[in-house]
Amino acid sequence: DRSDSQLWEEIQISLATIGFEGERMISLMRALCIVLQLGNQTFSPDPHDAEGSIISSQDELLKLSLLMGMEPTVIEKAITKRKVKAGFEWIEAKMTAVDSKDSCDALAKKIYAQLFAMLKENINESTAPADIDANINSFDHKYGCISMLDLFGFESFKVNRFEQLCINYANERIQHRYVVDNFLSVKDEYEREGIETFDVSDIENSAVLKLLEGRMGVFSILNDECVRPKGNAESFVYKLKTIHRDSYKLVVKKLDRPWEFGIKHYATTVKYDARNFVTRNNDQLPKDVLECVCKCTNDIIHSRFETIASERAKQPTGIRRKMGAASATVCTKFRNKIIELMEFLLTSKIRYIRCIKPNENSSPHTTDHLVTMRQLGSAGLVKAVNIAREMFPNSLSHDKVWVRFRCLTRLNIDENLEVKEKVSILLNEQFKDQVSSSGCHNSFYRVGATKVFFKPGQLELIESRRATRKQKAATIINNRAKAYRKKKDFQTLKRGAILVQALARRNKEQTELKKKKGFILAIQCAIRLARARRTLQKKKEDRAATIIQNSQRSRIARKEYTRYKNAADMLLRAMKRKLNRDKFDAALAVVVERARMDERRKKLLSKLANIEKDDILKECEVLIQYLGDELFDERGHVYEVRAKLRKEQDKNAQLRAKNENLEATTEAQKIGTAQLQTQNRNLSLRLSSLNQSKSSLNTSLRDLRRAESTRASEEKKRFALMQNEMSTRIDQLNSSFEQSFQVQDDEVKRLKRKLEVAEKRHKDSISSLKLEHQGIIHQYEEDLSSMLSALEECKSNHESEYSSMKESLMRQIEESEAALCAQQMKNTKNVPKTIDDVDPSVKCRYCGASSDNWKRNPNDQSMKMK
Repeated sequence: DRSDSQLWEEIQISLATIGFEGERMISLMRALCIVLQLGNQTFSPDPHDAEGSIISSQDELLKLSLLMGMEPTVIEKAITKRKVKAGFEWIEAKMTAVDSKDSCDALAKKIYAQLFAMLKENINESTAPADIDANINSFDHKYGCISMLDLFGFESFKVNRFEQLCINYANERIQHRYVVDNFLSVKDEYEREGIETFDVSDIENSAVLKLLEGRMGVFSILNDECVRPKGNAESFVYKLKTIHRDSYKLVVKKLDRPWEFGIKHYATTVKYDARNFVTRNNDQLPKDVLECVCKCTNDIIHSRFETIASERAKQPTGIRRKMGAASATVCTKFRNKIIELMEFLLTSKIRYIRCIKPNENSSPHTTDHLVTMRQLGSAGLVKAVNIAREMFPNSLSHDKVWVRFRCLTRLNIDENLEVKEKVSILLNEQFKDQVSSSGCHNSFYRVGATKVFFKPGQLELIESRRATRKQKAATIINNRAKAYRKKKDFQTLKRGAILVQALARRNKEQTELKKKKGFILAIQCAIRLARARRTLQKKKEDRAATIIQNSQRSRIARKEYTRYKNAADMLLRAMKRKLNRDKFDAALAVVVERARMDERRKKLLSKLANIEKDDILKECEVLIQYLGDELFDERGHVYEVRAKLRKEQDKNAQLRAKNENLEATTEAQKIGTAQLQTQNRNLSLRLSSLNQSKSSLNTSLRDLRRAESTRASEEKKRFALMQNEMSTRIDQLNSSFEQSFQVQDDEVKRLKRKLEVAEKRHKDSISSLKLEHQGIIHQYEEDLSSMLSALEECKSNHESEYSSMKESLMRQIEESEAALCAQQMKNTKNVPKTIDDVDPSVKCRYCGASSDNWKRNPNDQSMKMK
């Protein structure tokens, strides 16, 4: 056994693994010491005030104050006094010694719960993968999770309080999950299949869960009492018994006290003492106690309780505060945790392990049967075992049972029946020799709507029968397979001989066919050559005529083009001369007129020069000068208008010429259209003639196909006749073998009869009988060995004959091919006498082989193909 020091070292190493070392380790140990020291405090009534209380253990209080880093008076005031709000004022109320002790214990439990939660969080953070949250519900599909749930056992004491109710509720939840997983799902399946189900009312506990966690269940009523200002145990029990007076799971007795009630759990009936239920269900510390703990110098306690205080400060007031208070009770949190655990278990594959305490003294190798059986009964295992005996653990579908075990039946079952009826007939036959304790053989199985259910061991029984049947069938198949293999070897040898003969005949026919093909190809080549020559000559003549026509047409077109070009040049020169003459005449007229007007103006000016000039004359001169300029400009405009008029006339003449050209082009297109229509009619006539030729070709092709199909059917008939002849010969050989085997069997029977006669004759002389019997056995063995040797010799003779026949056929084929090649070489000119005289570029005119594919024959020094 390990000592305490060794255990302490292991604890230190484990805590360091999850991050508790150094100052943090010291803070954790001090926090545990604070929890222990809170349990050492004792309280007594205040001698100066009977309603108040004081801490009587001042030494323990001093130690506690040193651990928490606070004054003893502050701690004592927080534990023994309460601040109560009356209207808008706070009043300090004193607490009795019992209430002070409960407050101290509640503080110790709260600190311990926070330490436990911190350890759990650190363990999860240390063991979780780096890329996910430490919370187990955040695992994604790429990680697996193997968890172990260690649940406290069912508790029933003389006085059962709030803790026992929570523990038993958790056990009820786990028991319900166990029943659903193992019995209710199986029962539902049996009901769907139409099979008599077992009774699970003894272990089914839905009524208890409804009583505890229903809408108006125990927890709901308790939360209401906790929210109510003057809630107490008597009111809680009265409401519970009034609301659930019809529930058979709630035990109500007339002699019970006002704070007592009982519940029928799946294990046993438990009576609960409801005193302090309301107090212990409230999970919140008093405000003054929480403020006192927040002043603690311990880092762990200070940080955890500062978080609790900040969360409490955020809580709403009024009606919402009451609702939040109901959701913050111990039973609500506990129920939510249990429900969350059940939801997680739904996504998991569960294995149940029941731990049984063998004795009350915890001594090894000792079992107290009364204690063990009481635990088994409380856990519901005895009832579960009785129900499991009525279940059918193995099941198969109807199709699988029929396909898998139909080989076991000897009955002629109608295939038109439904699968369920066929399976029922099959299983009745298999289990007809077995009778259970109930007196009927069908208690070993049940046939449902879609499946067949078997008792333990029954499926293995018919599986063993099936394996035995399969083994016997395999032996028979093995024997048949060996016989078939021997027969197949003989047929293979026979087919080989036939194949060699067929190959020889085929080579002969192929040679004849090649000769015929050569003659046909030569004739076809000559015909095609003559036809190609005629076609080539006609193409040459057509090409020469086309060239002559093209040259003549080009010469005529060139001559016409030259004549039209000369005429166009002449017209262009005439038009240019006419246009230039008009322009010159107009310009000349303008110049002449201007010169005439200048002459007249000069004469007028000379006459006026001799007269005295006054203002009127000067104005007349200016006016005359202006009118002369205007007249010149107007004449220029008139000339321009006349030139534009002539241009428009020229354009009209060009448009008339274009119109005449377009009319001529339209006439030419009409003529071309008539020619194209004529060509179209000619092409349609030619297409009809081609269609007629196509139909005639299709008719000839159908005739050829019909002839080919007739020939193929004749070939098939011939092949079928050959196959029938071969099968007849094979049957004859098989009959001859069977006759020989029959002769051997008759010989063996004859020898046996001789042996029996010898035994009857020499019954008195035992020694002589043994000698004669040994001689007969020896003779029989010699006969058998001689027969076997004769059979082996016959087989070897057949094999040697087959090999010699094959070799002779191959030799004949090679000799025929060599003779054929030699004959072909004799027919050719300049035949080489040796392989060295052959030109490598020379090829055979019949098979196309070059001299590289020839080789010498060492026997006669002649050449043959490789």
